[in-house]
Amino acid sequence: MPQAIFLLGITFDLWLFVAMFIRAKKKPNGKTAVQIVESHRVGYKVSQKIVRHIGQGQTEREVEELKKLGRSIIKEIKNQRQPNLPLFDPQTILETPSDSKTDETRQINIELGDLREEQVTSQ
Repeated sequence: MPQAIFLLGITFDLWLFVAMFIRAKKKPNGKTAVQIVESHRVGYKVSQKIVRHIGQGQTEREVEELKKLGRSIIKEIKNQRQPNLPLFDPQTILETPSDSKTDETRQINIELGDLREEQVTSQ
């Protein structure tokens, strides 16, 4: 649901949507240009901006390689704009055996009969 802004007696609906995609466009010389395009939508108005021109390919294989390169560049651009927090290193998570119990996951057995109440606080 878009937000509405009331300014000088006029109500404006605001939508903001940004997406990046790869465009393959046929040229008159027979080559296919591959570009990274960023699409902005604010309200009902759409505008597109070419972020980077990847290259031109003549064969399908060349175009697919350029698209693959474009996808990796899009990942880099998105990571630069909003980097991932290094809370956990994905490589160490994959290398950790799942059946071994670390200190955090070891099971502690507590006998309820051994517990005693030390202090009661009244409110």
